Amino acid sequence: MDVTERRGAEADFNALAEFIDDLNEDERIDLVTLMWVGRGTFSVDELPQIRAEARREATHTTAEYLLSTPLLAIYLADGLEAFGLAVESD
Repeated sequence: MDVTERRGAEADFNALAEFIDDLNEDERIDLVTLMWVGRGTFSVDELPQIRAEARREATHTTAEYLLSTPLLAIYLADGLEAFGLAVESD
């Protein structure tokens, strides 16, 4: 990766972190919930419990937590599929 690509990737990362930080609390909790379901930590049937756990576990910024998760994109896509939502890819 050259310097230009690195700067572009860093800008994308920062833009995504800012987007997540700008979500309201419920939206951030839903995003964590979606990731946990996609990761297989919880099932869709446990939605109220997952949301409560996500609220309790919010000890640092959601963006920091999510963006430090390896395979985040896959977990989010799998979470969407678990909830019966289609994921489109390019």
